[in-house]
Amino acid sequence: MQVTEKELELLEQLPDHQRIRLLEERVIDLEQTLLEIRDNLILCNSLNADVTKGKEET
Repeated sequence: MQVTEKELELLEQLPDHQRIRLLEERVIDLEQTLLEIRDNLILCNSLNADVTKGKEET
């Protein structure tokens, strides 16, 4: 999710502890997204391997 200039201005006005907490939450969200992408890539790789193996057997 892209951050707008207005959002950055508002973020800069927050006290440090609130800004840190929001940034930590954002990092956690990004980590979760990356884990989901990794899991999907592993699944795709596995499915592709099954398809390739099936073609070799025929």
